[in-house]
Amino acid sequence: MAWDETTYGLEYDLDTYMIVAVDFFNMGAMENKGLNIFNSKYVLANQLTATDTDYHGVEAVIAHEYFHNWTGNRVTCRDWFQLSLKEGLTVFRDQQFSADMGSEVLERIKHASIMRTHQFAEDAGPMAHSIRPNKVIEMNNFYTVTVYDKGAEVIRMLHSLLTASGFRKGMDLYFKRHDGQAVTCDDFIAAMADANTTDLTLFKNWYSQAGTPKVKIDTAMEGSSLQIRISQSIPSRPTTETTLPLMIPIQYELLSKRTGASLKRGTWTLTQTQNDFNELVNEPVELVLFENFSAPVAIDYLQTNEQLLFIAKHAADPFCRWDAIQRVWANEVQSGRSSSDALNSFAATVIQDETLDTAIKAELLNIPNFDSISQHYDVIDVEQIVAGLENISMSIAQFIETDLFTNLGSLQNIATEYEPSNVAQRRLKQILLGYLARLKTAKAVEFIEQAFKSAQNMTEKMNALDAARVSDIALLQRLLAKMDDTYQGNTLVLDKMLSLIGRVDSEQVFELMTQWSQHPSFDEKNPNRIRALYGAFIMGNQKHYHDVSGSGYQFLVDLLLKIDQFNPQVASRMIVPLMSFARYDTKRSELMTKSLQKLSDNSISADLFEKVTAALS
Repeated sequence: MAWDETTYGLEYDLDTYMIVAVDFFNMGAMENKGLNIFNSKYVLANQLTATDTDYHGVEAVIAHEYFHNWTGNRVTCRDWFQLSLKEGLTVFRDQQFSADMGSEVLERIKHASIMRTHQFAEDAGPMAHSIRPNKVIEMNNFYTVTVYDKGAEVIRMLHSLLTASGFRKGMDLYFKRHDGQAVTCDDFIAAMADANTTDLTLFKNWYSQAGTPKVKIDTAMEGSSLQIRISQSIPSRPTTETTLPLMIPIQYELLSKRTGASLKRGTWTLTQTQNDFNELVNEPVELVLFENFSAPVAIDYLQTNEQLLFIAKHAADPFCRWDAIQRVWANEVQSGRSSSDALNSFAATVIQDETLDTAIKAELLNIPNFDSISQHYDVIDVEQIVAGLENISMSIAQFIETDLFTNLGSLQNIATEYEPSNVAQRRLKQILLGYLARLKTAKAVEFIEQAFKSAQNMTEKMNALDAARVSDIALLQRLLAKMDDTYQGNTLVLDKMLSLIGRVDSEQVFELMTQWSQHPSFDEKNPNRIRALYGAFIMGNQKHYHDVSGSGYQFLVDLLLKIDQFNPQVASRMIVPLMSFARYDTKRSELMTKSLQKLSDNSISADLFEKVTAALS
């Protein structure tokens, strides 16, 4: 409340702030005026049962629903097609809040990852739509990563283009004009434009065009002038569809190739299909682009691993350092190599650097997931990605084995409070345990078990359990049995255990899911239980979900037909992994298409029907 008063001058307008928390809820929360409804997952937490991720989720979701009091309730939507008017704006506001409470760069990494994996995939799929859609069959299907997360990124671009003070002026005018009204996205843009005497006509194209913009960069040196040609397109849309240029802010940095020093930082604004920019330089430079993920676009800019590693070591913006390493990982996996000298050396440099911020160190060492690597493929090669991630992470673990034990030894007595420095240490410990797990040695397994036994909070318990999941299934099952005995009846803890079961890297995963679905506290109709166990499998266990036998797809079809009978909204959300069949090899694509056809041949809800029909057409 204090943050919203300070940042936006917005006071709560009721004497009482009432909430209700329920365990059975399709959403995370809901912003009803005067009585916010929360999924218990996003309002109940203590250090014995909640992880740092849970605490962050509670903080962000409560903030989101509270901020809706003004951006959603006092000023609301004229019609459902304007949903991003309140959701995109409020997601941006809750991201700002979380960044101020914790770490701005970690927030940007988290949300850039969501955009590049889930939202870019939605943009390229059959349900692609703009942040202000123009048609719908089932309103429940409107609550998408495009409306929410891309909507937030569009608001963030406005914030960048107008500056913080200009954005605040626009917000003030928006509330002055429209308090108590039901309005449109155009009304919001008009307030921003008028408050800053700025023409935002071009910017409004973001609201009406679907698809992920691709920004292509070409550079050349002419004397002391670095010439940069930047072009934009939306290749994911049908060629028959006319697309208009977008206003795209590109925050950049010029690094000295000789010293790594920052020579200049600034922002270019792309306003046409193609724009040219020139920078005067007195020495060779390395170009760093899209600092702080300044626009939700796919980047086409050819850089070698050597260039990317240089950026990872020297860029002023921590987000760009992390992003450069992500791209090195993708390059190495796509090369088909079973190990990477470049990543081995980089990991050793990072883990030994005592001057590096702990939170940044953790993210630079973090192993990318399947989805983050697959975005770099035109046709996703499941076997190559799975094997590449396994082999390269194993190679790094072996290369830094001594440093792993040394650093983990110094991370034994982390204070339990939810506080940024403690969170950063626990995050680093989690990532180092992940590497240790891949060694699969008796010493590593013993260390992981001891880490579980000595853990004083749920974050460290779950980090140890996740390492056990990677290292030794027998150990995982033994430790889960202890957890289950300790936290009998606590469904929030049960959900954490279920999410580990769904991601077990073994053909046993189907048997284990069946076994845990018979747990006394497992309610097969509860959305939280469904998402925890089955959602973890279909979204986080790509090796077995995408098994070439088709067993994972068949499992999902059977599950969807069952869930759809009592909860169409949950079924509609869980079908998403089947809808991207066009990005996979012929065999998998055919299996996924047949799975969709099987769903179509049954009597299904309007929620599911809309997505199945869109996919098959």
